[in-house]
Amino acid sequence: MDLYQEELQLFYLKVNLHTLTLVNIGRSSRSLRYIINIFNILNIYKKKVKGLYTAPTALRAIRKEDPEGKFILKSDISSLQGVSMAGERCDVPTYEWIQSHLKVFINDNYWQTEIGWIISCNYKNLHTFPIKPGSAIKPAPGFIVHILDQNNNIINEADKLGKICIKLPLPPSFMLTLYNNDEAFVQKYLKDAPGYYQSGDCGYFDNDGYLNVMTRIDDVINTAGHRLSTAQIEECLLSHNSIVESAVIAKKDNFKGEIPVGFVVVKQGYSFDKKILEQECVAIIRKLIGPVASFQHCIVVEKLPKTRSGKILRYTLKRMVDGLQIEQIPSTIEDASVLNVIKKNIEEYEGFGKQDKDNIIYKDQIDNINGNYAELVNET
Repeated sequence: MDLYQEELQLFYLKVNLHTLTLVNIGRSSRSLRYIINIFNILNIYKKKVKGLYTAPTALRAIRKEDPEGKFILKSDISSLQGVSMAGERCDVPTYEWIQSHLKVFINDNYWQTEIGWIISCNYKNLHTFPIKPGSAIKPAPGFIVHILDQNNNIINEADKLGKICIKLPLPPSFMLTLYNNDEAFVQKYLKDAPGYYQSGDCGYFDNDGYLNVMTRIDDVINTAGHRLSTAQIEECLLSHNSIVESAVIAKKDNFKGEIPVGFVVVKQGYSFDKKILEQECVAIIRKLIGPVASFQHCIVVEKLPKTRSGKILRYTLKRMVDGLQIEQIPSTIEDASVLNVIKKNIEEYEGFGKQDKDNIIYKDQIDNINGNYAELVNET
């Protein structure tokens, strides 16, 4: 039997038809050390695990702590044949880091819970396409994927951003409705583009027919009439040799409507000047995307706010940058205390996030969330 290791929400490894439980780890302040040890698990338990299934966020965290891959070289991962990623798009720098250090088959696949099956991916045995870092390769059999514009016309032009929609009927794995709410099901998924399921994501096909999933439709920035993908800007920032994580959000602007603001995390032990680093980031965006991106602001933070499954809380960052009150801290947040630190970073950066005295993140609110999560960790 082939063994696969699945690393997901709480970094536990679970049993199902394709996986073998190896360890159950609760996340804590030591979680990054545990993330790095995910590769060592393969050696410790000597189970000859062939496949690793994880989220790009976890791999970026490994890259942050071990940018040269020295820890990986010390680990026996000779049995590992492939790494599959899901949950978000894997940026090109992280993809290339994995490829250079692991030298195994990499499958950055695209799927959604609502679909119940992989929409687009590469294939190990059926047919293996040449890899393209940053893409989800080709739509899976049974899926007819089109890129639509705002008027629901099919975009045939390569590399042009649009809505990712799947032509009906969908494969049998697709859900039939929302529980006790057929109307909401139609409104959310089927009404906007008749004859299609709307994924809520935006992306494009390249000249070779490879699907590139960029970001959620809600995360597209409209700057002076130009639609920009936050994921594209984030990927450009990650091309800087000192940056290991990035998040880009839209800040309200009276002149251009919205402008992009970047948050970046630098690798451990890197010495830098914040102003110079920002200038370098601006230069990278101008070179790779162009002046049309209107990218001028980049804030260095120690950590990005994330859910326990590793997704960046961009909506929370956006409200903070716009100086709006965080009405409720998401209960799924990994470490709520990071918000106060980021709030200070924003306030120290040219006045971003200046708020009324009533507009604060209450310490007891943070302690309550962290306390509840501590109980959950202890239980596991």
